[in-house]
Amino acid sequence: MNIMTHVKDPINDTPPVEIPLRDPPLIRVLAQISFPPILSVEDKKFIAPFQEAIRHRYPNAYPEQTQGFFMGPLGPSLVGNQTAWRFTDAEGKWRISLTPNFISLEAIIYESRKDFLSRLQEITEALKKHLDPQICARIGLRYVSRLTGKPLEQVNSLIRPEMLGIQNTSIANYADLALSQAQFDVQKDKLLVRWGRLPANATTDPSTIEPINEPSWIFDLDMSTVGTQSFDVDYILKETENFASRIYTFFRWTITDDFLTLYKK
Repeated sequence: MNIMTHVKDPINDTPPVEIPLRDPPLIRVLAQISFPPILSVEDKKFIAPFQEAIRHRYPNAYPEQTQGFFMGPLGPSLVGNQTAWRFTDAEGKWRISLTPNFISLEAIIYESRKDFLSRLQEITEALKKHLDPQICARIGLRYVSRLTGKPLEQVNSLIRPEMLGIQNTSIANYADLALSQAQFDVQKDKLLVRWGRLPANATTDPSTIEPINEPSWIFDLDMSTVGTQSFDVDYILKETENFASRIYTFFRWTITDDFLTLYKK
């Protein structure tokens, strides 16, 4: 097994050139932008102009009742039940969620960073035009990958030893659950990394990682801002693009040449 050496420091190194992958084990990409509550979002008449701005690409719309929260300077705080408006494309590959205090973009079938950022720009500009939030409380970007089947059996050759933990020991076959978590300071931002083995029908986050009927190895990278700033579309897109580059750098540090050989086009 050859550990890739061109990413030595995933926190500070210059992001490597992206290598296209064939059927990568990426199961979800999620961007979320939080802002102080805009209570009128509960009113369908208020959000109708926003829907019209995005309906050509996300024609399906429906409301859901959810437990609301606000991500403030001191962390998340519950704000009671609220309406979440869901907008999806015809194929069900993309979903936008709009609540009184955040908007999110989810990709289940991820094509490219360029495509994702283009879609994020479109909905963020529509949000600014029609809802006009004044403050951005948090910007977050999350990439979740999952290995199953034969790749799971080969995980010791696909992931660098430092990330394997008990999976790289003689008692690995007895462990059906082995998870790790680490948070890193990346200049003024935070990178939260969760990884490890899950048994069948288990999850660490039901809203993002759906349980499946077989064991798996997950790799969950979540990067976010700390503190509030004015709601500026250009700033939000720049931060999100920087997050994507840093997350990819950490991903490349984690995987081995065997991983690339297995998945690259």
